[in-house]
Amino acid sequence: MKSKIERIRRLEEEAQQLLESRLSRNVFPQDPVEFAEKILDFKPSPYQAKILADKSKRIVIRICRQGGKTHVIAARAVWFAVTHPNTTTIIIAPSQRQSIIMMDTIQSFIFRIDNRDRKAILKKALRTTIYFKNGSRIIALPNNPRTVRGYTAHQAIVDEANFIKDDELLIDSTLRPQLGTTDGPLILCSTPWSANSVFYRAFDPRSIYSKYVVTWREAVEAGILKKSFMDDLVADVNAGLYDRNRFLREYEVQFVEETDSYFPSAMITRCQDAFLEYYPFDVQAEGRFFIGVDFGKKIDYSVIAVIDLRKDERHLVHIYQFPLETPYP
Repeated sequence: MKSKIERIRRLEEEAQQLLESRLSRNVFPQDPVEFAEKILDFKPSPYQAKILADKSKRIVIRICRQGGKTHVIAARAVWFAVTHPNTTTIIIAPSQRQSIIMMDTIQSFIFRIDNRDRKAILKKALRTTIYFKNGSRIIALPNNPRTVRGYTAHQAIVDEANFIKDDELLIDSTLRPQLGTTDGPLILCSTPWSANSVFYRAFDPRSIYSKYVVTWREAVEAGILKKSFMDDLVADVNAGLYDRNRFLREYEVQFVEETDSYFPSAMITRCQDAFLEYYPFDVQAEGRFFIGVDFGKKIDYSVIAVIDLRKDERHLVHIYQFPLETPYP
């Protein structure tokens, strides 16, 4: 009986070693689209497939809201880590919370992988770092050039790149020189906002970036956005029931400045704090808080904002937007 148990254990160990050797033998598809379909169970749309397969060292992407930006970037991050041993991919967003949103999608892809293959690939998955058995890792970071400089990056992905504070310092002065030592790709993705930005200049025809612009029409054609939803939204825009500038930015992906905004976009970006602690509603927080309420119902939303006064600084620590048509009481 004892010898039988030992034989079973030995066979299990050999099977695990065989699975782990798949990485070193490059059994996993090297083509990113094939990898997404066969390993991640993700069928990319035509424009997502082009982004996945792009071998350019500099890529800039602006995609409409709910156009599949996060999914295609997450799939590319996993493919790169698995097929490029001993590499580091860093995910950077305006705040730690936003970079973790991208990391959540990456982890959801990893846990879609067949259980045996996942055991061969994954070493450890933490909230902000994923370690792979081939020596690669994916790290989620907030926008902090000093922190980013602490890593040797082989691929850098900047999410919501048009909303990055001090974007020239991060992208042009930190990431591009850093990637020059590894010859790795730099990917900027965002919905458009400010024309006074690295993200905007990357779309200049003279720039070296490989450029992608995906409006709501391409997303509907790909089956990612529902046509009925967009028909209703366009009707609301034409009737003046939905902000036209917001529609142009978020669905037509055009760079449109807020002509009716009191604060310019550049001023708002400078007020970002990448490490700001966001308080959930049910947290018993301590501080000196001020609550502001802006009522809306049919066109504008009702919004509650909570400000924490810390010495002479005001920190936005909580915000809630009610759905349209919410009764005022």
